[in-house]
Amino acid sequence: MIHKASFSRTKLTLLAVGSLSLSACIATAPTTTEPTPTNTPQNEVQSQPEKPTVVAEVGLTPRARMTKAIKNLERGNVDIALAELKEYSLAVPNSSRAANLIKQITVPSSEYYPEEYFTLKLRSGMSLSTIAKKYLGSAWEFYALAKYNQIDNPNRVNIGTDIKVPLTQLAKRVIAKEEAAANNKDAEALVETSSNEEDANAMPAHEADMEEPNLVVSDAPEMPSKESLTQQLLDANSVQNYAESIHIIESLKRFGPLTSDLQSASLVAMQARAKELVAEDPITAASLFVESGDIQLSNNAELAAFDSFKLASEADSSNASANEKMQALQKKITEKYHREASTAFRQQELDEAIAKWDIVLAVDPSHANASAYRTQAVELKCRLETLKGNNTNC
Repeated sequence: MIHKASFSRTKLTLLAVGSLSLSACIATAPTTTEPTPTNTPQNEVQSQPEKPTVVAEVGLTPRARMTKAIKNLERGNVDIALAELKEYSLAVPNSSRAANLIKQITVPSSEYYPEEYFTLKLRSGMSLSTIAKKYLGSAWEFYALAKYNQIDNPNRVNIGTDIKVPLTQLAKRVIAKEEAAANNKDAEALVETSSNEEDANAMPAHEADMEEPNLVVSDAPEMPSKESLTQQLLDANSVQNYAESIHIIESLKRFGPLTSDLQSASLVAMQARAKELVAEDPITAASLFVESGDIQLSNNAELAAFDSFKLASEADSSNASANEKMQALQKKITEKYHREASTAFRQQELDEAIAKWDIVLAVDPSHANASAYRTQAVELKCRLETLKGNNTNC
């Protein structure tokens, strides 16, 4: 059936007296107040920063540059591909292939192809590139076909997906031949090449002998190597395609727990994607915050992990894992830093004591002891500075 396409195109005496006063307080008051979970308003969703400008890699040969562009188009990293293709065109100005690929990226689908289309169900052994070659005249039109179908990543198309194929003149001729062949077993069912098929004789040698894109979809696709996935993750992060980064991270997990060299890039992607989703999909956002908090906690970054669990709880208050981990860390952090602050105060390290009580209050603003002792430390420091003749605003 022929359809009409519609487009809608995851921040000293006084000292002695003070010390005695503190000792008395510590003796008469409990060392800690049982921390209570913090309740803070939902974070406002901040506007996303502009994507960084992507520049072509320096030092590539034309063949290597074209290969890199194609591989990134296959993965949906359009900004990287476009930068490499533009640089390629400077080195090979008469390349029809580069010009066509740039056109596929920059021209809207509604202008590139007709609105009328027919539908094919993707089967094992088929791909966007094989469909493009048969019905559109060139396997290199795989990206335009993906764009026409609103597929962000041509390498991630599942068997059974309905693919809309634009009814170009070539497509109509191919369909007619297929129908004739079906009606007459003896009919010649050869598919003629299209008028826009690239002439190999007119291409640079390194383009003519390049293999066509092979985006074969199967029930059990070959697993990319860990090294390949790692590079894909870095590439996706570099253009802030964090949704794709999360997919890649899931694939990397099949090789086992994320290694230390991957955790940094994964944290960037998880936190950024969670912030993108917090308004429209708070449940997924909370899960990503919890996962990033677990990674931070495994690296003993307790304060950062607490912040992540807190963000998760704020995004989805029903996330039991986030709430439990946040409260457990809150108790551990406040006890640790309140104890260290009290020791620093007794040792006359007032700046250190104040800084540690600041941490306690950041984690638990209702911590009464930390608030009271911090006030004493600030007042004592002010008096000492005055005695020393320092000009302060105490």
